[in-house]
Amino acid sequence: MLFTARVIRNAEVKTVKDERQVVSFAVAINDQYKSKNSSVAVKKTLFVNCSYWVNTAIANYLTKGAIVE
Repeated sequence: MLFTARVIRNAEVKTVKDERQVVSFAVAINDQYKSKNSSVAVKKTLFVNCSYWVNTAIANYLTKGAIVE
């Protein structure tokens, strides 16, 4: 799945079992569409919790307001 979203809070690095570390962050995906029978645009926001396991240094870039893809 590929999407573009905005980070809604600063990323946190957490230590889990086996001393592994994970970066946790959340994003908001904004969507807008018009239904077939209406000329009024409907706006929706989807919030997604994310985890990144590869490299914890990415947490420095995942700050509130940053755009991610």
